[in-house]
Amino acid sequence: MTDSFANTKKKNQNRFGVPPTSKEASQNLSQPEHAPALPETKSNTEKEPRTVPISAKLTKTMMKEIKQIALDRDMKIFEVIEASFEAYKREIEQEDR
Repeated sequence: MTDSFANTKKKNQNRFGVPPTSKEASQNLSQPEHAPALPETKSNTEKEPRTVPISAKLTKTMMKEIKQIALDRDMKIFEVIEASFEAYKREIEQEDR
């Protein structure tokens, strides 16, 4: 059984054949490397400010309510949070007057 394993290992060693000589091989490794150009995508052409990730711990009930509001109004969760924050800012502005 060990002889058959040893034989299969030897068969796989030469599956690519003889390597090319240095004259036959491509010279791409001696060429300078250039960074690829950025493709035009929404993220690098749009003028909107970038978003940053946040982490918050919410109660299960609060998260369930936020998800339900988002689902009912066909919004994303962050859009519900943004709208809530805007409403809160308006509220405290009125209190300050």
